[in-house]
Amino acid sequence: MKIALAFILLQSCILAQTPGAATGTSQASTGNCSPNIVSSGSGPVTVQLIGSCAAVDSQVLAKLTESLQKFVGQFPRTISRLNELLDKKDVEIAQRTIEVQDWIDKFNELSKQLEQQPVEDGLSKQAADALHSGDLQRAEDLLRQLLAKEEKQVDLTAQNQFNLAQLLELRFEPLQALDHYQKAYAYRPDLPANDLAYAVLLLRVAKFTEAEPVFLHILTIERERAKTNSRTYLPELVAALNNLGLIYSTTRRPREAAATYTEALTIQRELMKANPQAYSLDVAISLNNLAGASSGMQKFNEAADAYTEALKIYRVLAKDNPQAYVSEVAETLSNLGLAYDNAQRPKEAADAYTEALTVERKLAKANPKTCLPLLALTLNNLGLLYSNTERLKEGADAYAEAIGIERDLAKANPQEYLPLLASMLENLGSTYGAEQRPLEAANAYLEALSIDRKLAQDNPQAYTPDVADTLSLLGILYTSEGRDSESAPLCAEAKAITKQLADRDPDRYGPMVDKVCKR
Repeated sequence: MKIALAFILLQSCILAQTPGAATGTSQASTGNCSPNIVSSGSGPVTVQLIGSCAAVDSQVLAKLTESLQKFVGQFPRTISRLNELLDKKDVEIAQRTIEVQDWIDKFNELSKQLEQQPVEDGLSKQAADALHSGDLQRAEDLLRQLLAKEEKQVDLTAQNQFNLAQLLELRFEPLQALDHYQKAYAYRPDLPANDLAYAVLLLRVAKFTEAEPVFLHILTIERERAKTNSRTYLPELVAALNNLGLIYSTTRRPREAAATYTEALTIQRELMKANPQAYSLDVAISLNNLAGASSGMQKFNEAADAYTEALKIYRVLAKDNPQAYVSEVAETLSNLGLAYDNAQRPKEAADAYTEALTVERKLAKANPKTCLPLLALTLNNLGLLYSNTERLKEGADAYAEAIGIERDLAKANPQEYLPLLASMLENLGSTYGAEQRPLEAANAYLEALSIDRKLAQDNPQAYTPDVADTLSLLGILYTSEGRDSESAPLCAEAKAITKQLADRDPDRYGPMVDKVCKR
């Protein structure tokens, strides 16, 4: 039987700008707002906003415009490529700003590499000229010619494989770029900057198995470099450790993730002593990562300790820059509440959730698009806590508010929010059942079942088990009410589905067959 679900918060919401308030460039826009680079060919570059852009943070736009003016002034023929990045209707402008800067950095690095090739290397010079003129196809063709010519010269071949990979990234062809990063890595695996570009792209396309040995190799290099120049290379070592920890967490290896994050934290704490302003945020992020890994090992008290330490840092940061860090305070409080709940510390959990909700309501009022999802998740988690501690009326109220938010979110984005809505409805149904409110419980389960069936039609592998779980919950409710004629077909269908699942995966679903429609 499906248990009531709590959710750890992984999203981020940002406090909307108010007149006269200090702001940071992490501000997200709301609405369908698309920036577009405009140049007359002689005057300065401007960024024109198209669509619903009233809520766009002026500092985000200013930073974007400054970067583009500086870059396009030097390379004016790249405008069309940059506009491809900017024309992403479902991506916040703050994120587009990051992606544009990443594209510019790759362009500049490739330009630098091509210009550093030997003078007599005419093809590299032609490739650089093509790059600067915005003709990425010609630049690619010239680099491929260069590779064919220099295949036996290992260093040059490695560098040009890397150059071609970067060029393909500029053309938004990551999978093709990976092939050439891999070849560059095979030729010269002792170049950490090149290795890192390869490993990071592997992460971006979710090739975690392939990324792990590359990051392990980078880690070995950075450990040696840090011995001779700790000031320069300890931050690089920390970055490698955190990336490796991300791989371990994503591939469900919390023990290795925790060990890796702990090593990174040990280094970061020392760096923070010397320069708190530069490293305190990094320490907080690593503490959150460690807390997640500790929760994965069921070490909830250790997770709570890590969240508590991170929270102290975020509170200090939020005093100086509330626009950037108040949301981090709220999210860390909510995750701390979940850790306390799992550690059987309900009073502390309720206090953390309650404070988180106070902040999240303010954030959601100012920026509903980004922050309402987080408010709904915290309400769900608080509802679960109340329901498990016999505060059923308060639990039902929290679930009902969360469901109201989730319904509205699902109208705009059913793929993302319908699964969460179904789980929250099941939580509410279980609480109504415990309150002896069978009619309301049945209605909640029936709505959840309707959603589960719809989801299972589109993705049976992911959601058919949810159909069986909800059928079982509804069957148990009807049986408890003496409505055997209604419960029997529900339980029969639930058992048939569970048997089919057990045939495909006996270890996971075999033990569940006999538990269908049983408390």
